[in-house]
Amino acid sequence: MRLRWVALPVAAAVVAAGAWYLIGPSRQVEPRDTGAPGRTIVLHDGRRVGVVERGDPGGRPVFYFHGFLGSRLEMIANEQLLRRFGIRWIGIDRPGVGLSPIDDVGNYADWAIDAGELAEQLGAPKFSVLGWSAGAPLALAIAARLPDRVDLVAIAAPITVMDVEELRLEAPRGWMFQVRLAGWMPGLMGRRLQQLDARRQLNPRQFELDRAAEEVPSDAKALRQEEMVEIMMADRAEAFRQGTSGLVHDMLLMSRDWGFEYESIRVPVRIWHGEQDRIASIKNAEYLAGVIPGAEFVPVKNAGHYVALTQAEAIIKWLARR
Repeated sequence: MRLRWVALPVAAAVVAAGAWYLIGPSRQVEPRDTGAPGRTIVLHDGRRVGVVERGDPGGRPVFYFHGFLGSRLEMIANEQLLRRFGIRWIGIDRPGVGLSPIDDVGNYADWAIDAGELAEQLGAPKFSVLGWSAGAPLALAIAARLPDRVDLVAIAAPITVMDVEELRLEAPRGWMFQVRLAGWMPGLMGRRLQQLDARRQLNPRQFELDRAAEEVPSDAKALRQEEMVEIMMADRAEAFRQGTSGLVHDMLLMSRDWGFEYESIRVPVRIWHGEQDRIASIKNAEYLAGVIPGAEFVPVKNAGHYVALTQAEAIIKWLARR
């Protein structure tokens, strides 16, 4: 009988530990020093935002918002293009990624106000934005919340608009499962991401080459260029710099309402999407172009999810227009 009473609390503790492993938050880690370029801007309430600048220091400011498992470094290979078109490029880390500590914002519209303060501190009273993949909703949120500050909005391969059932059904099943898992069992999703990072750390270069091999030919060609391999290696290291808690929170934001009305956007918007994108359905772009007033949709033949890289010159040229 005594053994029974001892066993019951032990079993309960094991069950509780297992439940915490599954549904508890993913473990935060001490940020790794990757040596990557960038600096932090301190907001008025003490929160920090990681940025990196490239291009023409006196040029037209463009804020860049990266995709999932990316960082502020994602598009820094375009130095010559940026200078040619007079662009001051400002890559920004989302909360929990790179140099930006995790910040439990409720939706993308909440963070848009921080972007306005960031612009003031960077001496950019007016600016344009580019959002690629998971960066698309943040770019659009800024346009909706700060219409007097934003000149142009470029969007590349936007992620699924989760409040539209038709688009959820179009999304890859594996991705939808992971987004839901982040909400149901954040601890388990965090550990899945830790396993991915462990695999990456074994051979970062091969990890990027393997990912490139999975893409359509035009994307793979761009991703296999030596400069791009080096950038993507650094970019991925920055994505995991703080562990996986920020990435899981990123997925939670993707699963929620974006926090603004698409119809309220009055800033010129142009959306590029590869017709062979296997990660984000082209119907996401078609939908957004249909509900955002005056938005232009640019389908790109023979392009996949990395359309921001393969169409970099066209996108930067459009953002440089006066």
